[in-house]
Amino acid sequence: IAETTNDMLDRLEKNIHDIYQLELSQKDANMRALQAQINPHFMYNTLEFLRMYAVMQSQDELADIIYEFSSLLRNNISDERETTLKQELEFCRKYSYLCMVRYPKSIAYGFKIAPELEEMRIPKFTLQPLVENYFAHGVDHRRTDNVISIKALKGQGFVEILVVDNGRGMPAEKLASLQEKLAQRSFEHEASYSGERQSIGIVNVHERFVLYFGDRYQISVESAEQEGVRYHITIQDE
Repeated sequence: IAETTNDMLDRLEKNIHDIYQLELSQKDANMRALQAQINPHFMYNTLEFLRMYAVMQSQDELADIIYEFSSLLRNNISDERETTLKQELEFCRKYSYLCMVRYPKSIAYGFKIAPELEEMRIPKFTLQPLVENYFAHGVDHRRTDNVISIKALKGQGFVEILVVDNGRGMPAEKLASLQEKLAQRSFEHEASYSGERQSIGIVNVHERFVLYFGDRYQISVESAEQEGVRYHITIQDE
């Protein structure tokens, strides 16, 4: 009886300890959630104050930059997993605008979408990484004619999305490796070196499109060094 009682007490003590740890973890999670709500709210208020101050000082361009950054930040931390094609392209435009501000005389961008495709649902952050990749790796700052464009067009029974730039492009070996990864329809997540981040982002985009659209989705990529990159995405109608 004594051994059984001691065993029961030991298990009871362990259960109490586990419950206590769970309560601490829950409190910690609640605190992090509260901080996650407070911090963005504080940042938005601060950015709005800075924007209004810039307006009062007749710094209209600075006010526009702050506004675009604030809206970009708001979209970036939202919990939504999908968006409309129009909203994704608007997000790409804001991102491109903020990147272009640093080099206003050497980079241009343009985005075009067929009106009937504006409300089409796609996974969030599936076109923006391609744009980000261009600004991170493709822009040649020795030139003054850098440009990237996105076109979303409606074909007969399919949607066509073209992401094209005239940047640094890819060497043949890297292009072949990327094409091989984009031909896959199942995925294994492995740690990668920082030098591979460029292709990692593109493969992540590919994976999310596959999971969302299945066999209706296809992607191809063409590139050559100093001749830019061209992504061709097609999504068949249901």
